[in-house]
Amino acid sequence: MTDTPPQPERPDEKPHRRRRKGRWKTIALVASLALNLFIVAFILGQATRGYLDDGRRPFDRGSPRVDWGQVVDHLPREARDEARVIVRESGERMRVILPDLQRARDAAGRALLADPYDQDAARAAFAEVRQYTDQVQEVIQEGLLQLAIELTPEERRRLFERLPPPVRP
Repeated sequence: MTDTPPQPERPDEKPHRRRRKGRWKTIALVASLALNLFIVAFILGQATRGYLDDGRRPFDRGSPRVDWGQVVDHLPREARDEARVIVRESGERMRVILPDLQRARDAAGRALLADPYDQDAARAAFAEVRQYTDQVQEVIQEGLLQLAIELTPEERRRLFERLPPPVRP
């Protein structure tokens, strides 16, 4: 009888090496899947960030966002104190107008999307939006006019430069 002598194990044939190779493929697959899911979630989050179910951003009342503190911070102390009073008074007037403006915008959107479409109703809704938008503009412009009374030409120029484009006359 012929006995075959035992074959020495070669390192490339060890069973635990084959398992390791398969384990690395599994880890790479899981990591790739996790990365892809993260990228998709990030893109979706950026695309929908801050929007409510009705498509508006939270606290969006349809007016330009202005940080009045930054606008008037460069003014001299006396003018800055007066500006804060004017901004506070204007803010109180705006708080009355802005909810009405948002309701008018919502109504205009509904009128535009209505089926059947009624052009006269949509025109009336847009006219109401214009009315409230004009009121917002008036409050902003009156505040600027009151503030400008006390400023030097150079201070008025700096104030104008700090106004964001939607508010500039």
